[in-house]
Amino acid sequence: MIYKLKKPIKNFFWGSRTALKELFDIPNPNNLPQAKVWMGAHPSASSVIEWDNRDVTLEATIFADLEYWPGKKGKFFSLPFFAANEPLSIQVHPSRQAAVNGFNRENKAKTPLDASERNYKDNNHKPELVYAITHYLAMNGFRDFEQTVTNFDALNLSNIRGILNCLK
Repeated sequence: MIYKLKKPIKNFFWGSRTALKELFDIPNPNNLPQAKVWMGAHPSASSVIEWDNRDVTLEATIFADLEYWPGKKGKFFSLPFFAANEPLSIQVHPSRQAAVNGFNRENKAKTPLDASERNYKDNNHKPELVYAITHYLAMNGFRDFEQTVTNFDALNLSNIRGILNCLK
């Protein structure tokens, strides 16, 4: 059986107002900056399918019948597509084990999933691949290690002094 996915759109200031319409014919009636199109069963942005004559999230559909659908309870898959119109900040993703440990630690501390101080919204390590279909400029790399330590030393932040001393 084939199901048409109704894909959620995430709007962030850095998104494009035209790219998703031009590339994928995704409407943007309110002319909002559309930043991400999500395809899959991620808890925070699950696609929707028609199932038994009603719209349901793909996540709920999969977890309701794990024998029919490929998947595992507590796991999800997603394939987000980005449409950036502004520069994006540096992103650092944890290893799989660090993501599991951090998510469990924040759950144990009862930190709400939507809390601004929460670092781990789920237990996934989020491997990423960039495949540009329009002009794309990417930069990577960091300052020399010694220069980074010198810059932090100049800030004289007592809460990171121990970390910096370990790095010297």
